[in-house]
Amino acid sequence: MVEHAADYEWRGEGDAAEVVLYATAERAALSAFEHLLPAATLPGVESPVYGAASPEGIGWVAVSGTHAAPDLVSVPTRGLLLVADAALDDLGVQPGEIERLIPHRLKEARRPRLTAAGIRGLCEAGAYGAAEDGLIEEEDLPLLGPLPGDADAIGRRAISAGSRDWDLLEEARAHAVGEVLDDRALEGLGLERGTFALVVTAGAGELGGLALSGHGERIAARSRGGDFGVGDDLPAAPAESEEAADLMAALGAAANFADGRAALLVHALRLELGGVAGT
Repeated sequence: MVEHAADYEWRGEGDAAEVVLYATAERAALSAFEHLLPAATLPGVESPVYGAASPEGIGWVAVSGTHAAPDLVSVPTRGLLLVADAALDDLGVQPGEIERLIPHRLKEARRPRLTAAGIRGLCEAGAYGAAEDGLIEEEDLPLLGPLPGDADAIGRRAISAGSRDWDLLEEARAHAVGEVLDDRALEGLGLERGTFALVVTAGAGELGGLALSGHGERIAARSRGGDFGVGDDLPAAPAESEEAADLMAALGAAANFADGRAALLVHALRLELGGVAGT
């Protein structure tokens, strides 16, 4: 059972940990709570498990001090909020007009070709690797610090997929700040009502999917064999095992690759939209 604890906050008890869920409406909270319960069964789980629900989906964070569970890990995605220098009223256009312009401009954007060695470099250095090609401003680097990652942990198939992922620029959505649910948080982001902003999303793509699925299958096989002392319902590897270390190395590498793709997307937006409607 989930209970309303505060504005946009619900709480409930899972098998081994409390669940703290953030949602805008009770119906969304009730539905999301059922999806979050498996995360509270992770061996060694540390309470609480945090979750958030939105019309786009559900996300959660479950931390174990003893195990790593591939089924509770998603392909890494980097989201960035880019704030324009001018308010929407000063631009003289609606967000939809710029959003429709973005795909056409990005198709025309030039981007460097990457060899397998370049993909490996991004997996280990992230946006810092992209900076070597001039794809990110130096002042932006602290926002995209690399995680510990090992390109060897993601495998050759994933590296090959990364070359295809690199050529696919992802999502950029245009918005104007309208309804505000938390004024204090808005100030912390340097925003105000009427501000024009772009929400940029770049993921680890097929590279991340292949990397994580490979380690997931390896851990699941060891779990089914009884090697890790956990059930089949949630395969997990002990934190000190080689399998867990390899999974975390692959996860870090995939996250770094997503950061490199995000840097490329921001670079292309600056080149192609700089000066458009005063942005």
